[in-house]
Amino acid sequence: MYRNENERFGVFITQLRKEKNMTQKELADRLYVSDKAVSKWERGLSMPNVSLLLPLAETLGVTVTELLKGERLAPDRQMGIHEVEELVTYSVGMSAEQQKAWENKKGVWKHRFWCCFGAVLGEIAVLIGTGVPLTEMSCSVFLVCGMMLLFGIWACFWMEPRLPAYYDENKISFVQQGAFKISVPGIYFNNRNWPHIVDALRAEILGVAVGYPPVFWLIYKLAGPWMSEGASPAAVAVQMIVVLAACLFIFVPIVWMAKKYE
Repeated sequence: MYRNENERFGVFITQLRKEKNMTQKELADRLYVSDKAVSKWERGLSMPNVSLLLPLAETLGVTVTELLKGERLAPDRQMGIHEVEELVTYSVGMSAEQQKAWENKKGVWKHRFWCCFGAVLGEIAVLIGTGVPLTEMSCSVFLVCGMMLLFGIWACFWMEPRLPAYYDENKISFVQQGAFKISVPGIYFNNRNWPHIVDALRAEILGVAVGYPPVFWLIYKLAGPWMSEGASPAAVAVQMIVVLAACLFIFVPIVWMAKKYE
């Protein structure tokens, strides 16, 4: 519906950016977004979030009205009511399209979560069927998979892809959404890296949940029981290390994506 307007918008900001002798990377850095995002704007493939319109207009030296219309307006130009309504509708439409895209992506991740949940239950059933005692899985498979699935509910159902604007203006090393809080010293979250963190975190959490039972089974077969009486110190040490590594691995995509797109 908004394809032609998106293309006009893209051509206009490309023109303004070049007039300012700015590269896509320089414009992106000023807005705390990625240069790929700017490239998509200029090609008419996507639109900036409504909260970025004012800083984008100020950076390019035009008004928000001119930005949305895709052209410069004469100082004495008076806009009619119909034109104003069109701009408002277009602006709201952009926001609605973005929200719809985010909701569609969240719907995909919800489906993936339930698939992974079913896969984990199936893997546990297989472990029980192969003779692995429940006591051996209680502090390993149940702990790791339970934690990952709990975090997965939050990540796939409630995690939002955008942060408040003040994250882009300050160095903030924590994010709290609902009952869950992420805090990583030395890592600063903003709207440039957060969407990438969200996607990577979702993939990592579900990957660990599904991947851990086979790893546990392999270690159990090679090292032997670790919760029963007479378990070897090696088996206990290996299982504890693997459990700890699986739990700490959740921070890997956070740090990696935060640094990459910071």
